[in-house]
Amino acid sequence: MADKKKVDEKVVETAKVVENAKTTALKKFFKEQKIDCFEVQELKDEAETAIFRSRMEVKKQVLPFAILVDKSVYTLLQVQLAVGMDVEKLATLVNRLNNSYRMFKFNIADDGALLMNINFVAQDDKFDAVLLKAVLDEILMLLDKEYSNLMEEVWKLNK
Repeated sequence: MADKKKVDEKVVETAKVVENAKTTALKKFFKEQKIDCFEVQELKDEAETAIFRSRMEVKKQVLPFAILVDKSVYTLLQVQLAVGMDVEKLATLVNRLNNSYRMFKFNIADDGALLMNINFVAQDDKFDAVLLKAVLDEILMLLDKEYSNLMEEVWKLNK
């Protein structure tokens, strides 16, 4: 919807920025916790999607990371582990990773990016940013422990 505002005797429509409750809660949590490493991109779609973009350093590698929030019950946490991957060469590894790490789902995007995804489920009124932060900490602990071995295997298979 748009609001109408009077400017120099002309009526001008201005777009309302609608923000879903989870986006508001996450922004508030990050501000309260003094977490300022995210850039927020708010899409003007009917799902009221917001993308919190950042990077995480793991084993001296900087990995792109995003939290995708909208008004559905799903919030997607996504880490880009590598680029330029061949789906056919890594399909068996991706399946093994998905069976080994049930909380995380690995896939190769159409552009060849190896991604690690986590679906966080919560209704707007039950969204818990503290729990989401705990999941982020789990991601970092797993990657800190497994990233070197995982990437050694990925590069060996993706030749």
